Amino acid sequence: MNVKILYVILFLAPVSGLCQSTIDKIGIGLEHIGGFGMEFTDASKTMRPFEGTSLDENGYPRSDFRTVIFDARPCCPWLGSIDDPDAFVPALMAGTYKLSFNGQATITSIGDPVQIQNKKYDAITNLTTADVVVQKGNWLVYLAFANTKRTEASATNTGVTNIRLLRPGYHNRPGDLFRQEFINAVSHFPVIRFMDFVDTNNTNPDFPGVTEWADRVLPSHAMLRGAPWEYVIELANITQKDVWINIPVAATDSYVQSLAHLLKDNLHQDAVIYFEYSNEVWNPGFTQYDYNLAAAKAEIQIEIDGGAATTLNNDAGQCDRNDETLWGGRRYVKRMKEIGDIFIETFSPGNRSSFETKIRPVFSWQIGGWIPYYSCVLTWFENVYGGGSVKEHFYGLAGAAYVNADGAAANATPAQLLATMISNSEAGRGKKRDTPTSWTTGEGKIGMAEIADIFQIKPLQYETGPDNGGGSATNVRNRIKANRAPGMKDLLLHDLGTNWFNDNLIHGDLAMYFVLCSSYTRYGSWGATEELENMHTPKLKAIYELAGIVEDNEGPTFPGNVSATMSGTDAILTWTEATDNVAVTHYRISDNTGALATVLASEDLTVTLPDYPAANLGNLKVTAVDAQNNVSGFNSVTTGIEEDQADNVLSVFPNPFSDSVTVMFNRGGRLVITNMLGQEVFRKYVGKSAGRIVLPLQHLPDGVFYVEMIYDGGRSSGRRIVKR
Repeated sequence: MNVKILYVILFLAPVSGLCQSTIDKIGIGLEHIGGFGMEFTDASKTMRPFEGTSLDENGYPRSDFRTVIFDARPCCPWLGSIDDPDAFVPALMAGTYKLSFNGQATITSIGDPVQIQNKKYDAITNLTTADVVVQKGNWLVYLAFANTKRTEASATNTGVTNIRLLRPGYHNRPGDLFRQEFINAVSHFPVIRFMDFVDTNNTNPDFPGVTEWADRVLPSHAMLRGAPWEYVIELANITQKDVWINIPVAATDSYVQSLAHLLKDNLHQDAVIYFEYSNEVWNPGFTQYDYNLAAAKAEIQIEIDGGAATTLNNDAGQCDRNDETLWGGRRYVKRMKEIGDIFIETFSPGNRSSFETKIRPVFSWQIGGWIPYYSCVLTWFENVYGGGSVKEHFYGLAGAAYVNADGAAANATPAQLLATMISNSEAGRGKKRDTPTSWTTGEGKIGMAEIADIFQIKPLQYETGPDNGGGSATNVRNRIKANRAPGMKDLLLHDLGTNWFNDNLIHGDLAMYFVLCSSYTRYGSWGATEELENMHTPKLKAIYELAGIVEDNEGPTFPGNVSATMSGTDAILTWTEATDNVAVTHYRISDNTGALATVLASEDLTVTLPDYPAANLGNLKVTAVDAQNNVSGFNSVTTGIEEDQADNVLSVFPNPFSDSVTVMFNRGGRLVITNMLGQEVFRKYVGKSAGRIVLPLQHLPDGVFYVEMIYDGGRSSGRRIVKR
């Protein structure tokens, strides 16, 4: 696969002098596509299934239809209440989306009141275009397409094809797959786990059905239930990171061989591949559990019926040979060996040199109360495949040692919830076996690490982080607040640092944080952040400290010499480069309607905005974004009217602030504060003379804002302020 799209990527160096045992030991899981991470520039990739229609071979509707473009409403008004006290939604979810498709349709909003504007049809190209304007608070984007015609000559009610919906800020980049902000955020981590990204859970057929290579998701599909493997490869190649993948539970050997060849032929040459057999096959809440257990039972039944013999119910000295859960665990490691052998043979034909160096199979099971199963399953494995065979076929033994607040009072404060989670982390350490041969007595992370040592493989965590979900609405607002509280940093430093990496009885290796970005709800506050434009949460601060990454809190300088002119009906915007203490990755162009375009720092610093209203040139802004997604302030745009820049100085302090700011100015007018979308959140007339004023801003939510003075004939340079 040749990655033809140019992205900017920055590799962050670890802090010198930190404990080398923790550097490069914290990876990241990605959430299911279509959430708060807004991975793709094209939002249509993650639309909900088309309603009221049949589909063609590529998944496009054959008749009039409805679809939910996205539903970003804070959970859960459909259950009678909103969980999040801040009702948080990422700012860049709002703005103007550029819709296009082949064919014609009448488009109406049947969800929240979003606006459909500037709809046009070009009969020569058979292309319809329109603007879908999503304002803050209107987060259910649900559209109906009526009077559809696939081509100019088609009958009515025949559907449309090739639907695209470019996100705010990416109108000029239809060829980019991922948002640059997503790439920046992912690039902080050495390993990326794609379990949710490719939609692993609950997507298998019932046993004895199988998943063939032809059944996989393809980039050409109209909408994606999970990302195709090609997108996994592209993200890994852009970021130059290792991958952790989950093989579908029903995948045939042919599927596995095809996947191995796809990765070998296209993944960057330095990539290491960690893999599991599906995800949490031990968990009865997932259909992959049912599949694996049914396959194990079927194999045993064949032997009972006089067919081929099996070893799944052999007596191997540990666990009850008639324990059905044991059969599932044994089949799991057997299938892991089979998959690993296929991968290793693909990457190093005729020898096993790619094992560990490129291919790292991980036996992932339940750590809470199931420690004996690790032991008896691996003991069986060596009984079947020979002594020492575990270390020859498995790189590591993994659990998911989350911390939770179980036992806290129903009305516990955020601080009390965090204290309970610290206690839970202590309890989760567990203990070693009572004696070396009492295999049923080990517990928790220490017990798992002891088994890893016995079999000479590494102790890993396939998922980790705070678990405050479960689905109950009881005290959910404080549970969410606890995940945003500064004390969350100390909790994670304790749980991952003290009680994993630095514990002398554990010596934990790679831990995969679950997940990079998500909404916070009664079902969990999993995300290390809730929006990729905020890479400074308490959770991320802990991860940076543990991983030896220098947290960059300093935004770039303002882009200079911003100039906007009209060429016919198009606006042409130019500027000079900003600088940063690390590196500028890209520039965001916006106006009073929201984000419009993105230009990479490696490209020419100019952009053309088609069909732009000349009267709005003065509202255009260019901000610089760095590798940690810090955003600069902006200078006023020159539109042909000369301004005395020395006559419009504006200073704001303190910055960051919590309740109020002081603004000093040497020329008065209307003092305006806007958010990251360019939406006005504060306005005050301060007279025409120089002065000083204190602005009470405690009503504003935490976030990034811009302050500027608008006066007769011009405006001041914008000042970036941060409320925390």
